[in-house]
Amino acid sequence: MEDRTLNRFRTFLVAWVGVMLAHFTYVQIKTDWGSKELPWDPWNLWHPTYFGVVNATFVIIPFLLFQISIARRFGGWSSAVGRAIYLLGIGTSLWGLGNLNWFILNVQGNEAPYPSLADAGYLAVLPFAGAALWQLAKVVGISGADWKWLPVALVVAFPLNAYIMLPQGIGAGTFDTPLSTVISTTYIASDVLLLGVSIVVAFGARRAAGGRFLAPVLAVVASLSLLYVGDLVFNYRIANDLFYNAEISDFLYGVFIVASSISAWYFLRADVIASQAIAEADEEWTPTLAHAHAHAARSSGPQLPPLHELATAIVHGQERVMGQQTARGIAANVNGIEIDAAGSVAAVDTIAIDALVREYRSISGPLGEMACWTAARPVFARHPELTVRSFARFREAMPQTTGNGSGRSQVLAG
Repeated sequence: MEDRTLNRFRTFLVAWVGVMLAHFTYVQIKTDWGSKELPWDPWNLWHPTYFGVVNATFVIIPFLLFQISIARRFGGWSSAVGRAIYLLGIGTSLWGLGNLNWFILNVQGNEAPYPSLADAGYLAVLPFAGAALWQLAKVVGISGADWKWLPVALVVAFPLNAYIMLPQGIGAGTFDTPLSTVISTTYIASDVLLLGVSIVVAFGARRAAGGRFLAPVLAVVASLSLLYVGDLVFNYRIANDLFYNAEISDFLYGVFIVASSISAWYFLRADVIASQAIAEADEEWTPTLAHAHAHAARSSGPQLPPLHELATAIVHGQERVMGQQTARGIAANVNGIEIDAAGSVAAVDTIAIDALVREYRSISGPLGEMACWTAARPVFARHPELTVRSFARFREAMPQTTGNGSGRSQVLAG
């Protein structure tokens, strides 16, 4: 598996992690884990204050250089995967701008006030990340019934967060003014809700096992869980006068934004692997070979009617992209589509199949559409009478053939 963008992105991530680890280690050695304070030197790029700049700057660079193009490969705003990549990238970039503002305020010689413009950036990541999780819930096939567990997840997420942030707990002093009260309450509610949704998505993602989207979805969940933990540690250390630049909470924030970029790398990897598999199927496929496979299948057992055979082929093709349980769960929610325990799919008409294809495209964009077509093409070769609107342009480009007895296809002149 070779892809230039995939390799460049991986090299970037490795370099980013290396710089972050080196900077963090340098600060701990020089300050003896915060017990000593280094004099401010704007020319010393290893000064603790610059650690936040590393996080702030680098989180924006991968979004501009890589994540936008990755989202476009999945159809951009037209697909759930594309929207998730955009939303998470925008949210983390805004977080980076908030961190850059924190750096500027600290460089001026005074501690950053609370709240400040930096908090606007820190808070901005939360709704964007929540919206990204909502899109990823579609990717792993989470249904309405799964969200009944959200209150349970919120109960799990709330107590420690509230204890640290509420004024009667460790975080006293964060509710001194009406504005700080609003900001602190928003932090609590947003962090808890985000972690609760992450828990639901993480448990629901098991349905995507065997598919290409399990790893990137879990990477997103892991990154947002790190944001939650980072907030807890930061608030604890601020409240107890333990915080210093480039300490453990800063490091956790750095890992959070690296993990969010790694999730985009995994989405790119999923697209590369699946697209290469589709391309290999294109190279190997001929109508004559499709007829040979059909003949072998007929001799081995009962055959499905053409319409059901087409629907079954599409769902089985998507299972290799999304995982069996997710692909079947999505199909089962399409009107006019039914799936039995053996995995055979029944479609009432071609309108239902068209809706099925559009549903898969709405989740994974061109990759989902091409996976549908690659699976459906042999069925169309055997049953040219079938017409599905979503496949019209593919069928126009499909070579018309006659068997010539050699096992190869002969293209007819138009």
